[in-house]
Amino acid sequence: MMNAEAFRCLVEAQDQRPLSEKIRLIEKLLFQFTIAARVIGSDDRLSDKQIVIALKWLNEMTHRTWNILYDLRRNEDHDSMGRLYACMRQYAAESRELGGHLAESFRLAMSHF
Repeated sequence: MMNAEAFRCLVEAQDQRPLSEKIRLIEKLLFQFTIAARVIGSDDRLSDKQIVIALKWLNEMTHRTWNILYDLRRNEDHDSMGRLYACMRQYAAESRELGGHLAESFRLAMSHF
């Protein structure tokens, strides 16, 4: 398991990738978020309230990630990976149940490179 600092470094290091690779990475990440939503929604260990809160913040994370993708597709890269990490950290703090899913989604998206 990767610690928080190592994860931050991994995400932010992707800022060195060419724009086309960042776009592919974000697209893969968005796909992984759909899988995370299914896993969260079917987790019998979570209460209904925990599921709703995790899905609420995953939805917000997805929205922010689409914004980053939109900027990248317009050839506008304003610290995209730093912004992505900051959002992941913020929404993981809002829902403890979500945090591991965000990190795992990123790890799985990275496995395509």
